[in-house]
Amino acid sequence: AHSRTRVIEANCISHGRRGVFDQLENFPVEARHVLVQLARIFAVDKEARREKLDPQQRMRLHQRKSGPILGRLRQWIRFKVEREKVIEPNSELGKALRYILKHWVKLTRVLRVPGAPITNNACERLLKTAIRYRKNSSFYKTLHGAQVGDLFMSLMQTARLNGVDPLRYLTALLDNLAAVAASPDGWTPWAYEATLADLASTPVDVAA
Repeated sequence: AHSRTRVIEANCISHGRRGVFDQLENFPVEARHVLVQLARIFAVDKEARREKLDPQQRMRLHQRKSGPILGRLRQWIRFKVEREKVIEPNSELGKALRYILKHWVKLTRVLRVPGAPITNNACERLLKTAIRYRKNSSFYKTLHGAQVGDLFMSLMQTARLNGVDPLRYLTALLDNLAAVAASPDGWTPWAYEATLADLASTPVDVAA
């Protein structure tokens, strides 16, 4: 039997925020109101990270603090765009707010799904790096040079994803080439610091 993975789509609040932010100059009062409310949601998520809450605890925190904020914001947007019509629905701000309403359920998954992200910023940062590297790859002179670049690109990104300084990591590899070749598993970005500590604590045989 084939196992099936359930996919829950969550939209990025930063995308919804961006369209509003772009209209701050044209609609200073209305845009600022939305931005302030969304900033409060990000502050709650920052609190969850600071307190090191698990996914369930984080979701309950958002339900308690972010839920009322988001509920009032949804009512405010509907009133301004649909009832009071202070904001023209076809204006740029109106389009941005209608995007938020249209994707409301996906934008607020954090209230119902443990561990749901509120932004896609981490993935976008990775994509930007890859796109920048793709552009720079046009200047490789040989296929071998490109392959070496690909290797180092992969190592550096893997190091970043594991919270490791790429420069320190690559320097450690170059300083211990023989050990890396003999036991590469101990020199992955997530293991190399422990390997260095083991090497530092190993007595040196001065008679060798």
